Amino acid sequence: MNRDYETIIIFDSNLDNNAVGQEVDKIAALVGNHQGAVKTRHVVGRKRLAYKVKHKEYGVYVQLVLDGDNKLVADLDRQLSINESVLRHSIVKKDKHSPDGELVFLDDVSEVDDILANVTIAADDEETAEIADAELNA
Repeated sequence: MNRDYETIIIFDSNLDNNAVGQEVDKIAALVGNHQGAVKTRHVVGRKRLAYKVKHKEYGVYVQLVLDGDNKLVADLDRQLSINESVLRHSIVKKDKHSPDGELVFLDDVSEVDDILANVTIAADDEETAEIADAELNA
């Protein structure tokens, strides 16, 4: 049974754009070999890592949404684990409530405040809504 999976891959920042594109093409070929499909691919770009990974401070982030089965996920996980160009990766099942948009990185803390200012709290009752609103505005 095919499902949608979201994959985040952090490549070595020493790779140029062509090399990252070739690595993503290899992943797409692997997905195709398992009768799957790459629904979306988004190269987020070079970002600073929260901590050093394999002695690297920066990585190139790539987001993929895949359609495939559990054998594809197992093989992809194995391939990404042994690939020297990959610093870290994560493969998660995409549920029906997850957004279809691209991954967004906020470089400025003020952008987070602007987003949170527009957040509305959905609650089942008024008491829960008041508590959540108080915590958000604290």
